[in-house]
Amino acid sequence: MLIAAGVSPRYVQAQAGHASLTMTVDTYGSWIPPQAQGAMDTLAGLLVTGKAACGDWTGSGTIAK
Repeated sequence: MLIAAGVSPRYVQAQAGHASLTMTVDTYGSWIPPQAQGAMDTLAGLLVTGKAACGDWTGSGTIAK
């Protein structure tokens, strides 16, 4: 219900105790308002692959090119 009300999926992740945002989106994705679904799909894809538009995320706080 929180996601349907526009609450950040990251907040819902923390409250639900999910290990990843991907898990939250997979679990509650059907509750995401339609206008936000495209953005959430993109974010989930980036988190799964570890790839950003400008390079690969190294996990060290930098983007590797």
